[in-house]
Amino acid sequence: MVMDLSPQGRERLARLREKYRRSLDEKRSAIAAAHRAAVAADFAPEALAEFRHLVHKLAGSAGTYGFDGIFQCADALEDTLKALQDGQGGRAALIARMERRRAALMAVLRAAVDGDDCA
Repeated sequence: MVMDLSPQGRERLARLREKYRRSLDEKRSAIAAAHRAAVAADFAPEALAEFRHLVHKLAGSAGTYGFDGIFQCADALEDTLKALQDGQGGRAALIARMERRRAALMAVLRAAVDGDDCA
């Protein structure tokens, strides 16, 4: 959906987007910590649920603020985490896919934190 905003609306949206961008480093750190906890717990259900919850929240908020690259990476990671939670497919293959997608998400988050508009 394309919105036709007034100049004031565009300025407000730009400020909100910048405020969100500045929050991404904290979100990245929280997701990294949840990932470490999930790995340490050998992907126990509770640890995996927390990891997935944070990734889910990031996907939704990134999409809302127009960070399409973050949204796409987070959404793909969430799908893999759900499959891992649900026991769909081979566990080792899912963990390998999860690690690739997590690395991609961390890279796009770093780029956004550094001000790259491609995130």
